[in-house]
Amino acid sequence: MKDALFPLLLAAVGLPVVVLVVVLVARHLVEKHADEAAAAILRKHARQPADRPKELTR
Repeated sequence: MKDALFPLLLAAVGLPVVVLVVVLVARHLVEKHADEAAAAILRKHARQPADRPKELTR
């Protein structure tokens, strides 16, 4: 009986841990990509002159 419970316990504990790790890694990669994309957009806009009316650029 004890031998049959070990694989069940391992699956019951191990599977949620594996799923949690996969979700956290995926979340980290998505946030990293979003940060890099936002930085690239900010760099692109920093190089372009602002389109403003002449009365606002004194």
